[in-house]
Amino acid sequence: MSNIAQKLFRSLALASLMGSLVGCATNDDFNMAMLATVSDLRGGDLSGASSSLQEAQSAATSDDQRIKVKELGLLIAGAESYCRGDRDQAGSTWSDTKSPEFRRALSTNQHALGVVLTSANKN
Repeated sequence: MSNIAQKLFRSLALASLMGSLVGCATNDDFNMAMLATVSDLRGGDLSGASSSLQEAQSAATSDDQRIKVKELGLLIAGAESYCRGDRDQAGSTWSDTKSPEFRRALSTNQHALGVVLTSANKN
C-alpha cells in the first residue's frame, strides 16, 4: 500500500472512530468492535478490520450505528480493491460513501491514489 494510502486510511479510520463513539456510550459491544476495527485499519490489517466490523454489525442496535458500519465497510472494501491493484473498483466502491468526511478526504486524495470518484448524487 502506498504511503499516501496508508496516511489516508489512518485519517479516515480516526474520523470514523470519533463519529462512531458520539452518542453510542450505552452500547459497549458496538464501541469495542468499532475500536478494534479502527485499530486494525490503522495497523493496515484489512482482514482484521473486516472481521471486527462484522462484530460491530452484530452489536449495532440503531439505524445510526448500522449506517456507520456500512460507511466503514465501504472504506474497507475500497481499500481491499486498492491493495489488489484494482483502482477502478476502489474508486467505484468509495464513490458509494455518503459520509461527508470520507468523501472529502477521498476526493482530495483521489489523484494521488490514482482513483476516480463519481458524483455523490449518483442514482
